[in-house]
Amino acid sequence: DTVHDEQMSFTGELISFGVESAWKLQRWHLLDTYLQKSGKHNLDTQFECKLGECLSILKSNATFLDHELTAKFENAMDCARLIVMKQISSCYMESYQAVYPYL
Repeated sequence: DTVHDEQMSFTGELISFGVESAWKLQRWHLLDTYLQKSGKHNLDTQFECKLGECLSILKSNATFLDHELTAKFENAMDCARLIVMKQISSCYMESYQAVYPYL
């Protein structure tokens, strides 16, 4: 069972790398494919996947005429921001705790 869990984790990491590579290389069809796979592996907490989702929505709704896609984009962007804020806040607390005794 642990081998299966490790394999799923490794597959999730590869999908996350695939999403990031696809948007960096502007391979939009691959991006959409990897995003579909990321949904199956619960990678919604990965910044790269959320950013890829935002870029995919922007690519398909560049003029923001589709209100449903615009709302979906705003939701994905908010989620991406929260992911980054959590990472920054944890670094901030670690830094604060390391420096506080010297103040």
